[in-house]
Amino acid sequence: MARIEIKYTNGEYITIKLFDNKLSEDLLTHFSKDNDNYTIRDSTSNAYKHEYNGVYSDNIKQNWKIILTQISKLKELGVKFPREIPNQFDFSQDTLNYLHRIFTYSLQFGKYGNVSTESGEFPFTSSFTTPHFSDNALTNHKELYKITEPINSAVHAIERYTITTKGADALQTTNKVSRIYFDNNSGNKHNAFEVNWYPLKKNGHSDSNYNFMEYTEPHMVCLNDTISGKSVLVSYRDDDNPTLPDCTGRLITDGSFIIYPNRNLHDVYESDGFTSWLGKHKMNINQAPLEMAIGHVIESSIPLESFCHKSSKVVYKALSSLKWLK
Repeated sequence: MARIEIKYTNGEYITIKLFDNKLSEDLLTHFSKDNDNYTIRDSTSNAYKHEYNGVYSDNIKQNWKIILTQISKLKELGVKFPREIPNQFDFSQDTLNYLHRIFTYSLQFGKYGNVSTESGEFPFTSSFTTPHFSDNALTNHKELYKITEPINSAVHAIERYTITTKGADALQTTNKVSRIYFDNNSGNKHNAFEVNWYPLKKNGHSDSNYNFMEYTEPHMVCLNDTISGKSVLVSYRDDDNPTLPDCTGRLITDGSFIIYPNRNLHDVYESDGFTSWLGKHKMNINQAPLEMAIGHVIESSIPLESFCHKSSKVVYKALSSLKWLK
C-alpha cells in the first residue's frame, strides 16, 4: 500500500493512505528521497486567522519598506505603474492584491506567455516589457525574480493585518479551517530555482485540481498551494478575482502537503458566501481548481483534531520522521 507514515517525538503517529492512481505513484517516486527534509509548518484549528487592529507595527513598517525598495528598483529599470504605491501601508487587501500581481504577472509575462498587457488587472502600464539583464532568457527570468520575490514575501508577511474582507471574516468565524501542514524543506523556499519541483501539469495531472468535492473521506490529504499566484481559497479570502491568469490549480509541487482533520474545508466550498463570491465572477464550483487530493488518513494514535489543539502546539511541532513508502 502506497502511504505516508508520520511519527512524532512523543510517540504519536499518523498514517496516510495514498490514492491508488498515477498521481500518487509519481509523487511517491519523486519525493521519497526527501523523507528526511520534512518539518511541521503549523497545526491549527484556525488556518486563516486574521489580526487586523489598525496598528502600524514594526513588522508592517519593515515589510512595507522592503516593498517600496523593490518597487524603486523596478522603476530604475524603466518599469512604469498605473497606480501609486502609498508611502505607508493602507491596510487595504486590494493594495496587497495589486502588489502580489506585480510578482506573479512579471514572471508569467515573459516566461510562460499566459499573461499579456491585456490581461485583467495588469499591474504595469501597457508599454511593459521584461527588463533586460542579459541576452539569456533564463538569466533575465532569475534576475527579475530576485527583485520581485521580496515583494511577494513581504505581502504574505502582512496580509493578515488587512481590513477584513467578507471571505476572511467567514474563514475566521463561521467557516474556520483546521489543518496539519507539513513542509518539504529540501530546497530554499525563497529561491524557486533551488526547489525540487515535480511538474504536475507537464505530467498530465491537471485534472486532479477539479475533483476535490467528489471525495467523501473525512480526513483528506492535499498538496499545498505551491502556485505562482493564488489558490481559489486564498482568492476568496482576499476578495480577489479567481478568473485571472494567476489564480490557478496546482501546476507544480514541492511535495509539501496538508492534512484536513475534518470536513470543514468542504463546508467552506459549499457555503453561501463562497458560492456568492464565485457567482460574482460568473464561475461555478465545477469550474474552480480547488485542492489537489492525494490520499486520506487511515490511522492515527489520537483523534486528528487533537494535533491542532492549542495546548498541544509545542508537543506536536516535534516531528520524529515522515516517510513516503510503497
